[in-house]
Amino acid sequence: MGSKVSIPPNIRSAVSDDGGTLLDLEKGVLYSLNSTGARIWDHLQKGLATASILEVIAREFSVPIKQVATDLHIFLRKLEARELLSLDLQERFPKTDPESDASKDQ
Repeated sequence: MGSKVSIPPNIRSAVSDDGGTLLDLEKGVLYSLNSTGARIWDHLQKGLATASILEVIAREFSVPIKQVATDLHIFLRKLEARELLSLDLQERFPKTDPESDASKDQ
């Protein structure tokens, strides 16, 4: 759990405090990122594991870790769907199923 993702060599990026852009050189498509997305992308490029990114983002933005986990999961799936990275979410992302969390409380 928490392994690194793989960014294809055809993806170029530019990141600033205001956001970022991702360019797929093969498809000629440019994607924009908001400041949070750019921060996550920067961590991915630096090789941080998804579990570490989850903790960093929750701390930096003072957001509950469960909310960050849900949002990060969705964001990474969208990047993967656009072939901007490769990720095996079953092995590399902490499980955040609200149903399973609720059953633990009973």
